[in-house]
Amino acid sequence: MPRLINCARCGEITPVELINGRHTKNCKECRELHNNKTKQNKSKEEEKSDTQEEEQPQEEQEEEQQEEERQEEQEQQEQQTEADKPIKQLLKEIITNIKCLNELQQLQHEQTTDILKNINNKIDNTINNINNTTTAGASEKDINEYLKKQQTQNKILVNKLDCIIKAIT
Repeated sequence: MPRLINCARCGEITPVELINGRHTKNCKECRELHNNKTKQNKSKEEEKSDTQEEEQPQEEQEEEQQEEERQEEQEQQEQQTEADKPIKQLLKEIITNIKCLNELQQLQHEQTTDILKNINNKIDNTINNINNTTTAGASEKDINEYLKKQQTQNKILVNKLDCIIKAIT
């Protein structure tokens, strides 16, 4: 026969039960009331913490929405200013941009031709110096070999300059 005790809360006589390896000191009704109160307290605390956590993101969301609205307004204003420009003005701007690009290409072409002319002048000067410094006994083979070397170097330089021009344009 189970052992009987007085409930520690309400004082009623109740049998002792074994729950989770422990003997109970309260009746079933008092245990349920206690459990419900603790559950309610926990749920209230969780609700409080949830509402506090929700309030912060809501404020952040509101700030983000305001920022997005400001950005949208700015974009709309920019679009309106662009739409307010007459088509003739837009076409003039496009034409001036194309002219600027053409001028840049011409400048690049002129600069590359100047570079090539300077290289050719230097080569001519070195050949003249070689011819002037060499005595009458210098062989044509040596001069021909030197010219071939210079021509190969010129080809290499021209190829490199072409690559640079292609990369720029």
